[in-house]
Amino acid sequence: MPDPLRPSGDLDELPVYDVEGVPVGRTFGVLTEAESGLVRYFDVALDERRRHVLVPVGHARVEKHLGRLRVRL
Repeated sequence: MPDPLRPSGDLDELPVYDVEGVPVGRTFGVLTEAESGLVRYFDVALDERRRHVLVPVGHARVEKHLGRLRVRL
């Protein structure tokens, strides 16, 4: 049985901001459903803690700010 999620480099290296607009890290990529390709999680590399966290796609928004894409939690 294949894994239900697979990593993808799509949307990597986007800056990530918290709800107050403070930068907290960068995206390392996303986890997608193996069969459909739907994005389910953002893999976020935190600046201060040198670790990664998975953020469900429903808790983040990709937005354009000053002509560039970023992720807002």
